[in-house]
Amino acid sequence: MSAIPSDVVEIGGWRAHRDEGRLRRGDESRMLEPKVMDLLFLLASRPGHVFSREVLNATLWPDTTVGDDALSRCVFKLRKALEGPAGAGRPAGRIETIPKRGYRLVAAPPDAGAKAGSGARRLSSRKAAVGAVAVCAAVGAAALALAIVRSAPPTAEDATVARATDSYYQFTRTDNEAAIVLYERALKVDPNAPEAQAGLAGALVQKHMRWPDGRDAPRPAGSALRAALASGRLAEPAAAADLRRAVELAGRAAVARPRDPEVQRAFGLALSASGRLAEAARIYDRALADHPEDWGLLINRADLLDIEGRTGEALSMLERAYEGMDRAYAAEPARVRPWQAEVGVEIGRRYEARSDPARARAWYRRTLVDAPSASAAAERLAALPPEPA
Repeated sequence: MSAIPSDVVEIGGWRAHRDEGRLRRGDESRMLEPKVMDLLFLLASRPGHVFSREVLNATLWPDTTVGDDALSRCVFKLRKALEGPAGAGRPAGRIETIPKRGYRLVAAPPDAGAKAGSGARRLSSRKAAVGAVAVCAAVGAAALALAIVRSAPPTAEDATVARATDSYYQFTRTDNEAAIVLYERALKVDPNAPEAQAGLAGALVQKHMRWPDGRDAPRPAGSALRAALASGRLAEPAAAADLRRAVELAGRAAVARPRDPEVQRAFGLALSASGRLAEAARIYDRALADHPEDWGLLINRADLLDIEGRTGEALSMLERAYEGMDRAYAAEPARVRPWQAEVGVEIGRRYEARSDPARARAWYRRTLVDAPSASAAAERLAALPPEPA
């Protein structure tokens, strides 16, 4: 299913027909390349919203990695297509570059839209459904729809997603399989539900990253992502197909929920597993600017720093993640519990590798205070040389 709404859009006097690949205004007609038309519809789905280059690239080219010049060419061609006659000034609807962030569609002022005969912010279907309700139906992620969903009482679909998410965070094969079934069920009810899209994307990645043979396996020492990428198994046909779907699902969710840390985390994970590490790093960095204490984002970003060889920065990220888990534990114990002791032991192990037994000892002890049954922490603590007298 495409992340881009399939519809007819009116902007700045132009009517864009996606199926025809044409812009029409009165007797004038201009052809648009398919990717340029896709870009127009994606930007028009949320006028005024800044879409990052990473989100645009992942949505427009979900099956491949492209350079920045591919998107730049599409933006250039779309701007040229939306231009009015010479001397007419700025077009009623234009694509604006936001430095270091991305692009947005700047809609026409109300009076300009009226003069043009069609509102620049209006999305209209072939049945002439207009206004905010049509936008929500076409995109499934407009602000009005989100406000309605968030203010409404919990539904059966919400409960299904909640169960799926709790299963996902147990990080066992059987729980992950259950999460996939539950997320798929939720998406049958609402194919545009961002939480279900992001959750399913994450579960599909974990399936191939941690349990490629469909059998239980111990968690790998170190980075599961690095091990999976190095093995080449993520490029095998079944895995590659699921990862393409994961990138598409998470990309759609990221468009709908640009500031949701769980959604952005899933998008970054899907890109990482697809080998698009630089794009994933930018997604994580942008999300961490909004949510600097989100432990899941911090762990995933540390993973990429390790792969880049920036081990000192990765260690700092893991320490921040552990602190974030402490703060989050009361609100989400089921999600934190499976991870916190493992992260604490990993931090201690890294200090051992740095020949800093004092800090390693402190971290093993802290881990045992928070998780007394953490046998790995107890074993490593016992194996350390005696403390100086």
